[in-house]
Amino acid sequence: MKCNRKKYLLVCYGRSHAKTIKILADLLPNENVVILPLLTAKDEFKDEQYEKIDLWSFTSASKLEEAVNIGGEIFFDHHNPHSGIDKLESLRYLGLSYMDSEQFYGKAKWQKKYSEIGRQAFLPINTMESIFREIQPAALITTNSPRAERAAQMVASEICTPGVIFTDLFSGVPYYKMASTYINFLNREAFKCINRLKLVDQKHSRPTFFGNPLFIRIFDALNFDNELCRSSLHRRKVLHIDSHSYLDCISRKSIFRSTEETVSEVNLLREAFEKLGLELVWRPHPAQATDELIERIERVDVSIDFSQIEDLDPRSYRFVVGRNSTALIELLLRGASLIQIDPHTHSDMPLVKMGVASGKLITSTKKIEMFEIEETSFDERVADALNLHPENLIKLQHFLRKGLFVEA
Repeated sequence: MKCNRKKYLLVCYGRSHAKTIKILADLLPNENVVILPLLTAKDEFKDEQYEKIDLWSFTSASKLEEAVNIGGEIFFDHHNPHSGIDKLESLRYLGLSYMDSEQFYGKAKWQKKYSEIGRQAFLPINTMESIFREIQPAALITTNSPRAERAAQMVASEICTPGVIFTDLFSGVPYYKMASTYINFLNREAFKCINRLKLVDQKHSRPTFFGNPLFIRIFDALNFDNELCRSSLHRRKVLHIDSHSYLDCISRKSIFRSTEETVSEVNLLREAFEKLGLELVWRPHPAQATDELIERIERVDVSIDFSQIEDLDPRSYRFVVGRNSTALIELLLRGASLIQIDPHTHSDMPLVKMGVASGKLITSTKKIEMFEIEETSFDERVADALNLHPENLIKLQHFLRKGLFVEA
């Protein structure tokens, strides 16, 4: 294949990260962009005109057949029937990831890693190498997820292809140390937080601070109006944005919540808000949408909303409550009044400390604390806390097209 050193390879997994990658793709010439959207990220790009490939686009038919067979052996441990992911695609992804990881780590080490953290340990290096051989990208852009994104970063580093990782807010992923030519953080405080967790390879990476492109775009498009925050005052419903896991910043491990823990928390929220005359609506993370959990939530008489985040109108709710989902920030920028659960355990998303939450709920005391936030206008606080200044998108475009290649 003829080398095309103009191509940017953009890799993403999941809907929320895909939204960020989509904005980054829009900052580049379409003809120079190759998108590798994994599974749930595909919905964000199905109507777009970019060149799109699959993880298995350059995999031989025999290897792909083997991958499907291996994927079938672990399919029911990982596949969520409510995710909307095509079964064959899931089998291919699971099988290739498992095969490559076992070959990379060696069978014994891989079995240990897989038993400890499951699919979070996937590292499809061989498959990603085949993609780089065919595409020969000039640069790599990913988010900070493990698995295929990490594999792509490792391949890029091996062949000296410059790359940049775009991180979520203050979060890191505890299973690997991020390393790329550049790593973009929300702001310097976010970098300090992630670096304290020892999740940044500073020796081989340079930090940048362009904010989160997704939130900048939402904020810029909204023409933020303080009246948005007051428009929900007469509403009687509370929307709970749930998440199946969160980062424990002390142990540097992801905490995966059981069905029992989730039901118990939903019950607590229902009771707490009922005392205020408010009705709870539960919106699960896609990974939580199992038949068992849905049936349990329905039994405790809580309404369930499966809507995509972009289809939710936060002004229909008196409050939006949650722990550390980036969906909370999206809804905040669209007028939600946020209450954070146990903010002291979520230094990776310090909504209360940043002054953008309207209250907090401490589960140990079952107490909701509401408070007024400082004198400065709400939109100014949000813009400063989240580094939302729209000029960052202009700087980012210049960086992607030119600055990304400096000293690479």
